[in-house]
Formats: sequence, C-alpha cells, structure tokens
Amino acid sequence: MKKNSFDLTVPNRESPLAILFILIKTIYNIVTRIWPALLVFLFRGKSDHENTSYLLIAVVVVTLVAMIFSFINYFKTYYYIHDNELYLEKGVLQKTKTNIPFERIQSVQFEQNIFHTVLNVVKLKMDTAGSDKTEIDFYAIEKDKAAWLRNTILTYKEKLVEKNQTKDVAATPQTVASQEIILQVGMRDLMKVGLTRNHLKSGGVILIFLAWLYDNIKDLGVDADEYYQEVVAPGSDFRFYIYLTILFLLASVIISMVRSVIAFFDLRFIRVSQGFHMVAGLFTKKETSALDQKIQMISWSDNLLKRQLGYYDVRLHQAASHEMNKRQNPLIPGMNTTKTEDLCRTIFKVHLPPKSSGKKIQPAYFRRFFVILTVMYSIVLFILLWLQIYFPLLVLTVFYGVSVLSRYLQYKKKNYCIKEDTIVIRGGAFGEKNVIFPVIKIQGIEISQSPYQRRKNLADITFHLASGSVYIPYITIDEANVLSDYCLYKIESSVKKWM
Repeated sequence: MKKNSFDLTVPNRESPLAILFILIKTIYNIVTRIWPALLVFLFRGKSDHENTSYLLIAVVVVTLVAMIFSFINYFKTYYYIHDNELYLEKGVLQKTKTNIPFERIQSVQFEQNIFHTVLNVVKLKMDTAGSDKTEIDFYAIEKDKAAWLRNTILTYKEKLVEKNQTKDVAATPQTVASQEIILQVGMRDLMKVGLTRNHLKSGGVILIFLAWLYDNIKDLGVDADEYYQEVVAPGSDFRFYIYLTILFLLASVIISMVRSVIAFFDLRFIRVSQGFHMVAGLFTKKETSALDQKIQMISWSDNLLKRQLGYYDVRLHQAASHEMNKRQNPLIPGMNTTKTEDLCRTIFKVHLPPKSSGKKIQPAYFRRFFVILTVMYSIVLFILLWLQIYFPLLVLTVFYGVSVLSRYLQYKKKNYCIKEDTIVIRGGAFGEKNVIFPVIKIQGIEISQSPYQRRKNLADITFHLASGSVYIPYITIDEANVLSDYCLYKIESSVKKWM
C-alpha cells in the first residue's frame, strides 16, 4: 500500500461530503416525525387552507433551522489521535470532548451505500463495551483515511495481545496483515441461504403490510370490505384458500431471498492476523473488524432445510454495547461443519467435543410441560366439543401436537459439556442451536429454582457474559453448584484476560 499523508495527531474534520449525508439524515428525521402533519396539508379542504398554510410555514422553518444547525455542527466537530486514544470534539451551543483509549474499542465497522461508494467515502462506527450506544459515528470519511485509522487501532490492539510473546510484530498502521479467506458466498450459495431463511418473518412483513394497506384504504373512504366480498366470496371454496396459501408462501420465500441478496451480497469472511474482517451488502456494504479476544462466544444453528444442504448460520458475539449486540454481531451464513469447527478451534483454541459426550438435562423438563399443556388442552377440547366448534378444535390440536413434539426434541437435544476450560451447550428443536464460550469470559453466574424445582432438587443455571446470557435448564441442584464452583475457581485462578 502506498504511503499516506494522513496526520491524525491534529484535529481533522470528516469529508466535506459528510454535510450532504448529515442534511439528508436531518430531513429524514424531521419527515418521519411530522408526516401526519404533512398528510393533513396534502388532504386539506378549502376551508382549512389558511390553517394548513401556517402549518406548512412552521414545518419549513423548523426544517431550515435544523439544517443550519447541522451545517454548523459539521464545522464544530473534530477528531484526532493522541497517546493511543481517539478524541472527538463536537458541539455548537455546548461543546463536549470524548476520549476513548484504543484498548476499549471493541470493533470498527464501515458502511457504504450507493452514494458512499460513488463518492469514495465510508460511514465509520466504533463500539466500546459498557455503553448503551455506539461511541463514535462518522457520516463520511475518506476511505483511505478510514482504513488507515482502523489499521492503526487494530495494530495497537494486536501488539497488546502479543506483548508477552517473543514474536516480532512486523505489521504497521500503513501495512495490511496477511489475509486468508475463510468463506466467500457466491450467488448460487446466496440463493440457498435465502431459500432456507426464516420465512415466517417474511410472512409477518406481508401481513403487516396488508394490515397497513387495509387501514389506509379505509381512511381514504374506500369500502375495503365490499371489495373483499366481491373478490373472495365467489371463490371461497377450499381450493381458493389453498391457492391463496401457496401464493402467500411463494411471496414469503421471494422476500426472504431478496433480503438475503441485499444483506449478504458478495459476502467475504476473512481471517486477518489475530482477528477477522467481514464484508457484505448490496446497496449498503458493511465492513466489520475485530480481534479474537473480543469475541465472547460463538453460536451456530440450522433448520431442516439447512441441514439438508449441510451448513449452519454462525454468529460471533462480541463484548459491546446493547445496540451492537442486537445489530452488529456478525452473522455468517453458509458455514459447513468443518469450517465451523475450524473457527471455534482458531478463536478459542479448542476442538469441539462430540455430541454424545454432553451431559443431559433432567426428564422433568419435558414431563412437567407435557402434563400442564395436556391438562389445559383437555379442558379446552371438552369445551369446544360441547359447543360443537370444530375448526378451532383442529387448530388447537395441531398446536398441541407441534408444541409437545418441539418440547420433546428440545429435551432430547439439550446437553452441555466442559472441555479445556470451555463450555459447549447444544440444543434446538427441529434444528440445532449451539453455543461455545470460554469459562474466563463469564462475568456472572445465576442459579435459580422455581417452587417445583425446589421440591425436585432441580435448578436452572445462567451464565452472564459481556455479549449476552446463556442458560442450562433443569439440571440437579448439585450439578449446578459444582458447575458454578468450578467456573468461579477457573475465573479467579486464571491469568488470562477476559477481553
């Protein structure tokens, strides 16, 4: 890479193009908050012309003031580096100064929509553990400068990790570490990913859209119920609903595939020195970088379709803010079993144990659920039979059967084991849901018992990590206490850092 002329030891502003993105964001925020007022203006009557004109003037004035304020704020915002810390100064009426040490920065993400790509700038986000929101968020920075800043931070963090090793660190902020592509998803694999995604979520989007459309049509004075009777009533036989169901499922699958293409287009998961780098996205390309030590746990899951294709969805859970945990933990689709095991071995230095080596949970996990659900089902069943209401009875029976089967499969698959100071918890119902994390990553352990569990000497144990919580249900209280004592001992006696 060619030498750069970046001097981040002095105050720098974002790219001047950031003004454009700031103004767009400001207008968007205003419109999303005042759209009811805009609707009133558009559909006003002649008698309300004068009142709505004042409303429009007020909206325009507020928008102009907000845009001017955002414009001034751009020139009052600076960032720079000093003593391995990133400083951010901003504010118009009230100035604030934030400094974040490099070691606290958990991840660095780039985002590029179509306009960013054309203008050769990136949106840059940095996240730190222990905060409720992203600490640093830049609208537009020159791509080369953003890459240099990211490499500077990650190189410093790598040297901290390796400070007790004799290995010479040759990387510098101006160089890129050796890279190895772990996974690259092509269009064919992307179609498979879309085909096996959660279509219920896509179906929910369709239902929400139809409900919104129905309400808005009625508000405009159109009798939607009349049109419904004209369209549905003549063909409301069994075949009509079968065709409607098939159309609904096809639409859900298409939406899932479109969502997959938009989110995971040109996905590349790359191993970089002691960390990873992930790039994906069609309209908005997102780049995420972080080090191994920041990863608190790894989870991988599948469903019936994914199992037939032989791959998992893998998620890397990092120590970060609540917002980061919800949205920014990298999801890597299309990982087969071998790549998933290699990833766990690379990051946590442990070979995944076989499923048969895990300790099972207690049968009461299924039995109690089965008894309670059966009693409730029997009561409702008797009432529906007495009232001769048969269609809800059919729906209820299907729900009862699926619930019992799902709980039984969860019971059969749920197990846990400890290997090389690492806990592996397996589970799932119609698919698999697994998680692995080192003991030293645990920040808290909670043992809980319901009144029923106290009578049966059972308990649930929950492990709290910086990236979230995982739990093991229905083990004996003795197992829970032994497991808790073991983990606490390992945490206290370990010389390794949890992050």
